[in-house]
Amino acid sequence: MSVIYLENQHQITAEELSKINHAENIPYINEVDDSLVDALKFAWQWLRGNSQFEQLTSGSTGSPKTISVHREQMTASAQMTIEALGLNQHDSSLLCLSAEYIGGKMMVVRSLLGNMDLVITRPTSNPLPYLPFMPTFAAFVPLQMQTLLEEETSKQLNRMKAIIIGGAPVSNLLEEQIFANLTIPVYSTYGMTETVSHIALRKLSPPKASVYFEVLGSTQIMTDERGCLKIKGKVTQGKWLTTNDLVEIKNDHQFLWLGRYDSVINSGGVKVVPEEIEKVLEPILRKQNFTGRFLISSLPDSKFGERVVLLVEGNAISSELEKVILKEAAQQLSPYRLPKAIYYLPQFAETSTRKVQRGRSQALLIQLLTTPDR
Repeated sequence: MSVIYLENQHQITAEELSKINHAENIPYINEVDDSLVDALKFAWQWLRGNSQFEQLTSGSTGSPKTISVHREQMTASAQMTIEALGLNQHDSSLLCLSAEYIGGKMMVVRSLLGNMDLVITRPTSNPLPYLPFMPTFAAFVPLQMQTLLEEETSKQLNRMKAIIIGGAPVSNLLEEQIFANLTIPVYSTYGMTETVSHIALRKLSPPKASVYFEVLGSTQIMTDERGCLKIKGKVTQGKWLTTNDLVEIKNDHQFLWLGRYDSVINSGGVKVVPEEIEKVLEPILRKQNFTGRFLISSLPDSKFGERVVLLVEGNAISSELEKVILKEAAQQLSPYRLPKAIYYLPQFAETSTRKVQRGRSQALLIQLLTTPDR
């Protein structure tokens, strides 16, 4: 049976954990970080055979809600990942995400089902200092991956077998850094709480890096009348699940993610997908040494209904630099997709996992613009 390592401090076998009758009797529970306690308690519940788990959704597009996730769904999801990545009992995995969310819980399930040793660390931007050894498989959020590459840990990471990245879209810059520095299989994931973590992977590292997500297992996909992805498989209990993700389906097993339907801007009757514009703007902003967060949003417009604007987090840049950015953007974007102005917010609205909430950030901007100076 697998061994569970609590950072570089303690360890317990899965067999030992399974024999404990009450959660309060779990060893080391009062000696480690709270994030490790959450993961350890979930591992105990899984090993004790719990058949159903209450799970809070991320709340990235609205208020978080609680759903029930069944053991069979989690087992099916874990087995798809284990098979896709070729994981086995000789591998070990790293959980450096919060087990409060489905992504963290599923790292525990994959490890226990695959009989892999599991290292649990607190969810910091760089978890490597807390490791007793380098695991062969890990799941990171983009911020962690960015930090690890900036801190020149490529040699350590390249000793691994596979890395998956989820929780938020991977930026163009991060994709370029992964392609240039990592030789092991690195994948961006597509999924959500309702699909019990990811149902598709997109390879970011060479060889065969791709813009398309590859659907796992026997999962079926199609689009609805809006062009949004629908998913059916064991993880959805055989029922079609309709998402708000705009996609372009290449074939039965591959799709291109375009953006969120609920963030589409209608400007003068033209539907504008913010994520597509952001991909164009990212290298332009990077060229001007801007490294902060930004997003495409909109403001009400009496003529066009909505007008596209660029929303930047943090302090304002110079008006000269604004003109340079918008002029360069105009060479690549049509008039309807070109931001009409640049606005600033001290901080974007975000979820507890630091996902940017577009709607709430837009509301903060409108409030800022319509509140009289005091």
